[in-house]
This record gives sequence, structure tokens and C-alpha cells, in this order.
Amino acid sequence: EITTRLVGSEMCKETALKYIQKQGYKLSSSKLYKLSATDNIPCHRSGRNLYFFAEELDKWLNNQIEEEGKTSQNLSTQSIQLIIKSAQQR
Repeated sequence: EITTRLVGSEMCKETALKYIQKQGYKLSSSKLYKLSATDNIPCHRSGRNLYFFAEELDKWLNNQIEEEGKTSQNLSTQSIQLIIKSAQQR
């Protein structure tokens, strides 16, 4: 599980992007902007500026990692089922 390193510290978009990437999650600047514009990542707005908090990003990252694991597991299960079905048809 990802631990908070900057509790209570607000980060600008560039710092948040570096923070997320440092956690091992691949994310581009444009993707971060799209996620924030659609409220799919926790962020705060002040005028045209975006601010992020490490604690909120840590929770979001943990959720993303869990979802990726579930997706990967589902794909593996589907692949196995297709192989079995193909073998049964022979």
C-alpha cells in the first residue's frame, strides 16, 4: 500500500504529476488534466489553478492499483475460459 509522504501539503499540477509518477503509476500531463477536468482524480480548483493533496492522491492510486489487478485477473480468467472452450470444440 502506498504511504503518504506529504501529509497536508498542497501540490500544483506539475508536482502532483511527479508525485504520482514516483509512486510507479504511469501518467502523462495531459491525462492528469483530463482526469481532473472530469473529476476522476481528487483535485481542488482555485481560479484556473489545480491543487492536489498527497493523502487524497494516495487513496486514488491505491484504488487504481486495485482496479488494475481486478481487470488483469478478469482478463486472465476470460483467456483461460476461451482456451478451454476451444479445446472442447476439437
